[in-house]
Amino acid sequence: MNREIKFNAWNKETKTMHYDILHPDNWSFGFLNREVFTWLQFTGLKDNKGKEVFEGDIVKVDWNDTRYSPTIEEVEWDSDECCFTFGAGTPSEVHWSHKVIGSIYENPEILAK
Repeated sequence: MNREIKFNAWNKETKTMHYDILHPDNWSFGFLNREVFTWLQFTGLKDNKGKEVFEGDIVKVDWNDTRYSPTIEEVEWDSDECCFTFGAGTPSEVHWSHKVIGSIYENPEILAK
């Protein structure tokens, strides 16, 4: 799988997200400070609106199956399986009915519901 390697970064101090931090205009060695920044990797996939899916995103998962209700899931890295996951699914299963609706950092209240 060829995918673009890029990251967003959550600033724990200012509670702000920095997007596309590997772009030359946005790069700063300050982003390397893991006490201040949490790095969020691009999964290589896009949702049903063409939005890039990153680790830490919250995805509304419509399983496109009448046996299952839509669920709200966090995109996470599973080190045992060496892949990004959300709930019972894997990003390889992202399809036209999945939608990024926020992130665990900017919108934690979504998962609290």
